[in-house]
Amino acid sequence: MPNSPTYSKSLGQLSWAVLCGCSILMVVGSFVLQYGFGLAPCSLCILTRVCAILCMLTAILACLHRNKGPLASSLWLMLMALPTLAGIVISSRHVWMQHLPPEKVPACGPGLNYLIETLPWQEVLVALFQGSGDCARDLDAILGIPLSIWTLLAFSFLSIWILIGLKTTLKAA
Repeated sequence: MPNSPTYSKSLGQLSWAVLCGCSILMVVGSFVLQYGFGLAPCSLCILTRVCAILCMLTAILACLHRNKGPLASSLWLMLMALPTLAGIVISSRHVWMQHLPPEKVPACGPGLNYLIETLPWQEVLVALFQGSGDCARDLDAILGIPLSIWTLLAFSFLSIWILIGLKTTLKAA
């Protein structure tokens, strides 16, 4: 039944609660690691943090959008898929850079403040995405797994949850 109370009340609210909770956890976790444990983020970490913040804002706005039916939920899910997929691409590049042989690791570049002050924003994004030698270190790990892999897993979880939500909402529409 397309407009059944079962869909709109239980599954829709649960899906958005999980998406919202996961994205908030990612954002809060990144700030705790930086300010609580003193881990300075590299350029790719900053980009994945921006993607996580965009996911969080999209999920919060979707949660605040009351009485959304399957079509509106599908649109919110597709909107949230954009920063989620960007996060997967950036995290994948980060993991790849950490597995480069030492002679292939790019040299450390200038800091973010310098890039922002001297380059147009498009070139800043390209420079950030290319990463630097800082991005290749994998010293920071939780349970022996580098943070870049945890980030990739988190964005992958979000994308799977979004796909499940899209399948459910499009069936209900």
